[in-house]
Amino acid sequence: MNLAKPFLLLTTILLINSCNSIPKKTEATVSLKNAYQENFYIGTALDTSQIKEKDVAVSSLIAKEFNSITAENCMKSMFIHPEKDKFDFKMADKYVAFGEKYNMFIHGHTLIWHSQLAPWLTQIKDSTSMSNAMTNHITTIVGKYKGRINSWDVVNEAFTSEALAGPFYAKLGPDYVAKCFTWAKEANSEVKLFYNDYNLDSQASKVTSVVDMVADFKKRAIPIDGIGSQMHIGYSYPDLTTISNTLSPLVGTGLLIHFSELDMSVNRDLVLTSFTTERSNAQKAKYKSLALRLCRGKSASK
Repeated sequence: MNLAKPFLLLTTILLINSCNSIPKKTEATVSLKNAYQENFYIGTALDTSQIKEKDVAVSSLIAKEFNSITAENCMKSMFIHPEKDKFDFKMADKYVAFGEKYNMFIHGHTLIWHSQLAPWLTQIKDSTSMSNAMTNHITTIVGKYKGRINSWDVVNEAFTSEALAGPFYAKLGPDYVAKCFTWAKEANSEVKLFYNDYNLDSQASKVTSVVDMVADFKKRAIPIDGIGSQMHIGYSYPDLTTISNTLSPLVGTGLLIHFSELDMSVNRDLVLTSFTTERSNAQKAKYKSLALRLCRGKSASK
């Protein structure tokens, strides 16, 4: 698939700096992916049972509504690289085959993350061994799916206290993120490379850290194509103005903005014992307003 088309994925979203006007629903646009085919991709994350197509009805729904997929777990190191000299590509192969079967945009998640780690990675004692292990991990996986996977989350959630306490930072320091992008690009010069994190819709300090990282990458010619934002929001917070203002610096980098997750809680305050019509309507309204703002508003315009 061609990345020249602006696209948005509900769980794997890539938003380019401009969108066409949102179309009205007609008989010809009876699915999400068809309704927005001129604007952006609509995606979902697949778990093991969905990848294996155990439920025909679920497979049919995914094929009807979505044109992009993300691997929920099967590409994380504990599953795909469980031992130093052993890769397990069985489920990842099925995941990629699923996307190809239904002609979908295929997003790889994730190459390097301090969580859900293969245990052997946590036992590495020195920087040279860690560098060699990470290089092998990234180049083997990216190289294997060259020409089949369209984009990768190269590093996930590096601007967290957990990452700072993790083995990659401990052995290689903060520059491990840049090294990972370089290794991924060397393995496949065509694939799109993303940095992915959460709270980028509301935490200005983290947004600043990411924007500063991108500026540093550009200065040093480190390859990066986009920023992933995990949007875990509520029906009332953050408000649309906060989201728009916080996202603006990310858009200002000129990179693709990838909404890798988008979910909206309706009972964060824990006052409800059942899902009320009032909260349901508020959630629907915010989803609609958010989509309009992302495509038409200042956070997405340039």
